[in-house]
Amino acid sequence: MRILIIDDNPLDIELVSRMLQRRLDAIVESVHTAEEGERRLRVEEFDVVLLDYFLPGQNGIDFLKTVAQQDLCAPIILVSAVGDERVEQSALQAGAVDYLSKEESLSPALVRAVVAAAERGRAERAVRDRDRAEDLRRKAEKIIANLESRVAQLEAAIGAGGLAGATEAASTMDGDMRREVEADLVRRYEEIVQKWVGTPAEGQEARDKLGALVAEMFRHGFGAEQLVGLHWAACQHLRDNGWSNRGNRKSCRPRMLLVEAALALLDAYRRAAIAQGAHVPAAPE
Repeated sequence: MRILIIDDNPLDIELVSRMLQRRLDAIVESVHTAEEGERRLRVEEFDVVLLDYFLPGQNGIDFLKTVAQQDLCAPIILVSAVGDERVEQSALQAGAVDYLSKEESLSPALVRAVVAAAERGRAERAVRDRDRAEDLRRKAEKIIANLESRVAQLEAAIGAGGLAGATEAASTMDGDMRREVEADLVRRYEEIVQKWVGTPAEGQEARDKLGALVAEMFRHGFGAEQLVGLHWAACQHLRDNGWSNRGNRKSCRPRMLLVEAALALLDAYRRAAIAQGAHVPAAPE
């Protein structure tokens, strides 16, 4: 457990730190001003914060309001020598999870309050993490839907001509050599598709193989249309042989493999253009 003490009294810090280290085996750190405390909370995560009411230039209530405004999430216990019910009420309204007098801060009541605050903080963090994950999931699904729509448009543009029609102007290779390269790429892409929709370990293997395949396509001068044709031909051949997608997640759909491959191929051409000194405009939103 990590605890931050914000207090300008070195003796109080020493006494409280020793108690918490002894009773909770906690890692206790301290700062002496509200500004230092705010800085630490911006960049670090603590299980509990012990905040003294009287601080240089700012009282604890003002600090609580500042923390709430900046959404610096940490369970804060306000400690005051005043023992005023109005201060306690103001502290709780401003976002403190508990309030202790100075006398209580040197008693077992402090340990109980710290444990309770840490448990509450963990529960609130779990809720925030769940909400954040759900928000990211919704955004990811929106992005995936948009990418899939664009890929579908490319597939429609290629049509049933497949790889042969798409690669007609791909390079200067003669016909026999081009067909040999295309057949090899289709075979390799089929293997990648089957691993892509499998286990996480197979998915990583598929990414590694995809990198080599994209490098090969770049070497032969193949572009996005050829990539879509390759994808279409490989998936069609797999379906003709009774294969079906075993993946049950959107991120494992074969079409998302095409999106990843297209981004990798685009990146290869952009890097090549930059290396040759060409101006490469940013991709449109």
